[in-house]
Amino acid sequence: MNDQEETSGRLAAGSGDPRRARDANAKQPMSYNQWNYVQSNPINYIDPTGNLRWGCNTPWGRVATAKRYVPASANDPVTTYTAAGIAVQCQGGDSHWWWEKDDSGFGLAQISDNQAQTEYGKRIGTQDNPRGFGLLCWVKKIAKIEDDCSSLCKTSDEMKKEYGDNFADIYELEQAHDQKDPKWAVVYMRRRIQMVVNACNYGKIDCSATDKFIIAGLAQNGPGFTVDNMDRSIKTSSNPAYLINGKIQWKAYFPSQNNEYEFKNQLGLFYRFAMMLHEDGYFLPPIEDSFIQDLINGRYNN
Repeated sequence: MNDQEETSGRLAAGSGDPRRARDANAKQPMSYNQWNYVQSNPINYIDPTGNLRWGCNTPWGRVATAKRYVPASANDPVTTYTAAGIAVQCQGGDSHWWWEKDDSGFGLAQISDNQAQTEYGKRIGTQDNPRGFGLLCWVKKIAKIEDDCSSLCKTSDEMKKEYGDNFADIYELEQAHDQKDPKWAVVYMRRRIQMVVNACNYGKIDCSATDKFIIAGLAQNGPGFTVDNMDRSIKTSSNPAYLINGKIQWKAYFPSQNNEYEFKNQLGLFYRFAMMLHEDGYFLPPIEDSFIQDLINGRYNN
C-alpha cells in the first residue's frame, strides 16, 4: 500500500486498513467513523460482531433487540410472548398523520399516546372503530413508586370488586410513561398481551397453551385483536362455530374476519420470532406447531 492509499483508508474508516470501510454508507456519514458505536443510536441498534450495526431491519436484528430489552425466563411464557411481540413491532417507525397522532404507535412496542395515558382496560375509540385499550395501571397513593412491580393492572370494576367502592381513596392511576423508553415499551407490550390472554380466565372459554400462543400472537398487534375480539366475536358471537364446548375454533374464526390477512401475517411473524427466542433459551410450553402453521398458511380444512 502506498502513502496515498493508506491515507485514503484512514480517512474513510478511521484506521490503516481500508477494508474496514466495507460497511460505510455515503448516505449515512456517521457510518465512516468506526469508533462510533452503532452510529450513536444504541437504543435502536446493536453491534454484536463489531463490524455492522443490527437494528429492526432484519429478523436477527429484531430478535437481538428483543433479547436486549426482555431477559429470558425459564418458566414464564408471557415473557417470551412479550419478547416476540417486541421483535414484531420494533420495525415500526414513529411517523404518523397529524390528525391521528394520539392513536399512532410509537417506540419498540408501537404503543399510542392514548393507550399509554388511558386507564387499564378502558376502551379507546368504539367497538366498531377500535383503537386499543388503556394500559395505565393503579398504584397506592402513598407509595408513589414508579416501578411496574408495584402496579395493579385491573379495570375500575375489578378494583371496586376487590377493594370496595372507595378504592380511589387508596389507589390512583400511575404516572403516564414515555412509550419510546425501551423499559416502558416492554412493560406496555406485556400488559397488552396479558390483558387479552387473561380473557381466557373469564366466561366459558377453555384455553389451551396453543390458544394462548395464538391470542398473544394477535394481541401484540394492539387494536388488531383485543378483549373485544374475545368477548364479542368469540365468547358471545351469534356464530356458534367459533366456540364449541369451550374450545375456540380458530379455523372457523380466521377466514370469517375482514383482517384475515393481517391475522395470518402477524401470527406468522410472531411464531417465527418466538421459535428463534426459544432456541436461545426462552421458555415456551408445548404447542401444536402444525395447527399454528395451518392458520398462518390459510389451511383451514385440515
